Amino acid sequence: MKMAKATDQEIDGAIRLARLTESVCRPKNFVSPQFSTDEKESEYFDEDDPKDLRKFYDRVKTLSGGLMRVTMGYQVLVTNMCDPSKDTIEWRPATMTPNA
Repeated sequence: MKMAKATDQEIDGAIRLARLTESVCRPKNFVSPQFSTDEKESEYFDEDDPKDLRKFYDRVKTLSGGLMRVTMGYQVLVTNMCDPSKDTIEWRPATMTPNA
């Protein structure tokens, strides 16, 4: 299967989205640097505040571009190149043999 590579911007967006979604899974009413639009600041998030929920939605929408390419690219690589008998990401033995 051929698939276009994710761009550095798409990978960065996927990482930032993962951090954002994990940060809101923490206890209610926390301060999160991932929630703030300014990466150097932390911002209070209240899941009961419609304004905060809207800001979260807007951040998810902004960061989601390319997420499918990042996750599907990972799946393609793991399926085709990694040893299925391992629980960790390790190359298949056949991929480690030098070409003659």
